[in-house]
Amino acid sequence: MLAPLAAASTAPHRGVGRPRKEKPPRKVRRKTVNPYLLFMASERPKVKTRLPGLSPTETMKELGALWANMDPSAKQVWVDKAASGNEDLATLEGGAAEAGG
Repeated sequence: MLAPLAAASTAPHRGVGRPRKEKPPRKVRRKTVNPYLLFMASERPKVKTRLPGLSPTETMKELGALWANMDPSAKQVWVDKAASGNEDLATLEGGAAEAGG
């Protein structure tokens, strides 16, 4: 004859362990604004409408060529926008962000 099944343990459940410490929220460091990336974000939709058949890679190459051939005074507009964005970011983070360009 088969042996009877062992009865389930009747010992009280001790819990899962120590309660977890509550972790402070992580500080997310925002990256500084790059003039080239601002230019790309602004000009990409224009290039896509002007040249709709381009692949994403070809679009980026076109934007890179536009940036490389851009007049320095026109680039300065984007540098200024990036600098003002970085100042705003530094103000939000209490001066922790580095201004970059």
